[in-house]
Amino acid sequence: MSVLQSLAGTIEPSPLSKYELERLDRIEANRRRMEELGVLETARSLMDAINASKPPPRAPRPHKPKVRVTHPAD
Repeated sequence: MSVLQSLAGTIEPSPLSKYELERLDRIEANRRRMEELGVLETARSLMDAINASKPPPRAPRPHKPKVRVTHPAD
């Protein structure tokens, strides 16, 4: 058993504040409301449609070697 594991067993999580509990309740209520309205399923189907219509990624174009122009000495 590591030191962290032994210490983790002795540390108790602090209780949630009233604000945090109310926030969790609001998050859950909003999630249920969105589920009832079908928002999650609509978003999922839109994402599927977007992903289906995307063209496949292109292969990178090969780099052309640079051509150096030299001028003859006068």
